[in-house]
Amino acid sequence: MADPFMADSTAKGEMMNCIHCGNLMTETLTTFTSVNRGEVYMVENVPCLECPVCEHISFKQDVARTLGRYSSGRLLPVRQARKVWVFDWGDPVVEIPKS
Repeated sequence: MADPFMADSTAKGEMMNCIHCGNLMTETLTTFTSVNRGEVYMVENVPCLECPVCEHISFKQDVARTLGRYSSGRLLPVRQARKVWVFDWGDPVVEIPKS
């Protein structure tokens, strides 16, 4: 079975229909987030194909391979990471008073 998040190796500019609703997908940029062994990986401005109707996202094969490398834990970004707050739906939270 084909990976639903990976578009086929279409040439640049060649359009693809959404595998969910059949509408024409458009080239755009997205933010990819992945969790691997408890580590959160975020990649901004990732080229993708997005369905304007159902919002399904697909990545071309070369982009998907690169995202796999980025979220493997073997590469480090050049710029410093932002602060990330992680919540588990069932965990209690503490409210910070406004100053």
